[in-house]
Amino acid sequence: MQVNGTSAAQNVRRWFEVQSIFLRYGFDFLVSKADMRKLRRTFGLGQSGIAKANGHGEPIAQMSTPRRLRLMLEELGPTFIKLGQVVSSQSQAIPPDWLRELELLQDSVPPFPEEEVRATLIRELHEQPEYVFREFDYTPLAAASIGQVHKAILEDYESVVVKVQRPGIGPMVESDLAIMRRIAEGLESTTPWARHYGAVNVVDEFAESITKELDYCNEARNIDQLREVLSAVRGARAPKVYWEYVTPRVLTMEFINGMKIVDLAAVEAAGFDRRHLAATFVEAMVHQILIVGFFHADVHPGNVFVERKTGDIVFIDVGMTGRLSARQRTELVNLLRGVGQRDARRIAQVVMSLGDEFKPVNADALERDIHRLVKRHLSGSLSQLSYARFLSELLTTLSNNGIRTPSDLMFALKAIMQTEQIVRTLQPDYDIGEFAMKASNMVVLNQLRPTTIAQSAIGLADQIVRVAPLLGDAVEQYIRDARSGRRITRLDPTDLDYIAKFLSNTVNRFMLTVLLAGGMVSSVLVMSIRGEGLLSLLPTVGLIGFVASLGLSLIIAAQIFWTQWRQK
Repeated sequence: MQVNGTSAAQNVRRWFEVQSIFLRYGFDFLVSKADMRKLRRTFGLGQSGIAKANGHGEPIAQMSTPRRLRLMLEELGPTFIKLGQVVSSQSQAIPPDWLRELELLQDSVPPFPEEEVRATLIRELHEQPEYVFREFDYTPLAAASIGQVHKAILEDYESVVVKVQRPGIGPMVESDLAIMRRIAEGLESTTPWARHYGAVNVVDEFAESITKELDYCNEARNIDQLREVLSAVRGARAPKVYWEYVTPRVLTMEFINGMKIVDLAAVEAAGFDRRHLAATFVEAMVHQILIVGFFHADVHPGNVFVERKTGDIVFIDVGMTGRLSARQRTELVNLLRGVGQRDARRIAQVVMSLGDEFKPVNADALERDIHRLVKRHLSGSLSQLSYARFLSELLTTLSNNGIRTPSDLMFALKAIMQTEQIVRTLQPDYDIGEFAMKASNMVVLNQLRPTTIAQSAIGLADQIVRVAPLLGDAVEQYIRDARSGRRITRLDPTDLDYIAKFLSNTVNRFMLTVLLAGGMVSSVLVMSIRGEGLLSLLPTVGLIGFVASLGLSLIIAAQIFWTQWRQK
């Protein structure tokens, strides 16, 4: 067995090591029967499979099963820790006691030495570090399983942080992913719950995610894209990336001199208004998730800083991101409105349209379950609402009713929960109902922007341009067949009437959209011009053009309604 250059011998050794850890913590159902006896002899385990103590001398047999799972994942290393963290953040049906343990997973490893840092920098940047950096601190700011972060100063005196990947982590992750998939396949073939939750699919999605994370160029692109997205939000941004010092194993970006957004003492000492920070953070998250559809998918408090000099909110560690389609964003707004209005039926309708059914769904039963959640978590004043608690239990309810939530949508819901956590820390009396209202208002205003309307018009025009030639070809073929005497399919006159009505309505809507877009765009552009003399009249001309465009649009709208009424 070989996985992307990882030797068969390495995989066999790692497979034996993983199975021994499974057995030592009492998860012997994950161990192949062929290796069971040998492992028990090697490690002196009883029939239960549970060792007397772990590496820290703690009595394993007396631990709860969730705790044994967490400690086992931590001992298995970075790949399994990451899997546990991802599962805890995405899974819809993990019992609360298991979830609490998984959320405690610690990615704590000792930093790798200066010699290995230097070797990686030389290999990746093709220069001695002294020729690239004016200063480089080999004591890491933070160390994790995949890499560690160092502070440095470039030759132009710019302060930066340099993320350096841990040597040898790539082959180890590849080997672990192969083992994970083998285990998932075995579980799906023997246990109904593994098939129910799609264990192989979970591992495959995780493998794709962590493989991207191992290439720092992907994170650099994420940072740049997030930086562009946040350029529309005053007071929020992402760090600058120094692409000349970016490789798959080295990432150099702007150093943020600031404090964590939830460090209230530091925030107040710096003179920043917590309510203003809360409002800016909400706007930044709504803009990412619901307006653009590209968002930071891991906004825990350690990944959100307040810059000391400017007070800007800065999002760091952008290795995990999510994307939502326009339809998903619209439905997510409807979901938030439903939560704000405590409307169980609306919530049920939205989640059924967003999720994937893996077994027949009883809509009435789902609505009843959601109604109970609404009564339990959304009663009382709006300031007492907790989206996090409600959404967390909603995901479990969906799974129990046969609905699987897509991973990117799960990321979005998790980001909303994390948003509430940060906002409530900054402003304990924050009215979470305002989140739904602000989200709705921002989405509506974005839909009314001239550029958005123009994009809709272009999209509709593109559909008409693509369909029109096909319709013309079909009509020509029909006429040729009729003239040649070939048998042709008879069309019901009512079908022709329907097609005519549809084309008429489509063209009318297209005309209305184009007029609105053209009139509004040109008028707004003219109204924004400032000058002296005759130029000072241009804003007035723009206003007249705007009113005229609106009037023409109303006339066409009236014509559409009149035509539809006559055709009924």
